[in-house]
Order: sequence, then structure tokens, then C-alpha cells
Amino acid sequence: MSFFDPTTITDDFDLVPMGEYECIIDGVTLKGNKSGTGDLIKITYTITSDSCKGRKMFDNLNWIHENAAAQEIGRKTLARIIRAVFGEPKAIDELEELNNQRIGLRVTHRKDRNGEMREQLHYMLVDSVKNDDDTPF
Repeated sequence: MSFFDPTTITDDFDLVPMGEYECIIDGVTLKGNKSGTGDLIKITYTITSDSCKGRKMFDNLNWIHENAAAQEIGRKTLARIIRAVFGEPKAIDELEELNNQRIGLRVTHRKDRNGEMREQLHYMLVDSVKNDDDTPF
């Protein structure tokens, strides 16, 4: 008898369906990038509404990067996240202020450089999310 047989496991990883979701930010950390030349902000979101409740999605934002354009994109994305969480541009003193905050995410799909479909996240105020929970009776 073997310890583990991977042929008995089905890979049921599917993309989160396109749509709008209420989420909570349940992890924000600053870590060095793989090449050791900069820092990433890693953000974990957990969906709290709809049929995807409990699913997780992730963001990696370039905070410090040798490529100025990549760094600018990361900082603009963080600004959009802060506006979606607090409803306005707001200075934060530390990343932990984003932990346990509600946020709305609109999920779309796009092909990555390798031609594989990936989720793309768009940030919005949680009160403007339209999801299956809003369906009138």
C-alpha cells in the first residue's frame, strides 16, 4: 500500500465565476520578492457572499521594484483598494489597517502571458456590490 496516490485526487480548482462579491481582507503582508530586488504586498480576500462564500482570492502588489512602472502600478492598485475599503483616499500608517476590512470585488477573467485564464480583480465599495443575495423575493 502506498502512502499517497495522486491519481485518486481530482483537481477541482475552478476560477471564481465572473461577478461582484462582498469580501473581507483577511491577510496583508509585506514580503521580499523572489529575486530579492524588491518587496511585494500580499493580500488575501475571502468571499463572504454568494455561492462562492469562503473562496479565497489573492493579490500581489509590487511595492518596491527595480522597474519604476511596475512599482507605480502596485502603488496605484493599493490606492484603489484603500478607496474601496474606506470610501475615500486615506493615509494609512501600517498595512494591518486593511486586515478584517470589508471590500467589494468585481471579478473578470483574462488570459495571462501563458494563455491560461486568470481572475482579474476590480475594487469597489462593498455597499455597491450586486450579487445573488440581493435578489428580491
